[in-house]
Amino acid sequence: MNNTITLTDLNTFMNECKKELIDLGYYEVMNKSYVICFNSRFKAKLGQIKMIPGGYQIDINSHFAEICPEGVRNTIMHELIHSLQGCMNHGNKWQTIAKLVNNTLHYHVTTTSYYEKYQKYYNAHSNKSTNKYTLTCAACNHKWNYKKRTKLITKIQNNQAYVVMCPYCGGAEFHLTNL
Repeated sequence: MNNTITLTDLNTFMNECKKELIDLGYYEVMNKSYVICFNSRFKAKLGQIKMIPGGYQIDINSHFAEICPEGVRNTIMHELIHSLQGCMNHGNKWQTIAKLVNNTLHYHVTTTSYYEKYQKYYNAHSNKSTNKYTLTCAACNHKWNYKKRTKLITKIQNNQAYVVMCPYCGGAEFHLTNL
């Protein structure tokens, strides 16, 4: 079975998401023009919406669509919510609508993305790993992969003082592995 998502699929998903927003009372999507396309240049984001002359353009990370097709519809809904008045950021109005969409339509739209899940898929399916460093929290063992040598990595390599806390456990000690 082929799970490849096509541009036709993206348009179908977008139109279904628009209809669901209309059914929830967000009629303004009826009067807006949308173009949806793949973007192969994205490395750290799954989708993006931007205003263009005459409407909006939604770009979907093409690698993400290949590797994690089940997340594409959520990404499209996430971006469509941004097109609603007062929702171009992840403020209270955006979060309220996302919560309604999640509870009513059983989506999983969040302010953050599936990036960690996508990154795991990407690394597992990629012919070569582009990550050069792995930073591991000494307290909870959570790992972060880095492609480039950051200031933090340089400080850890040179045994210099750094002020960083793990967002998962609050730990402040990290181990670095060169890949």
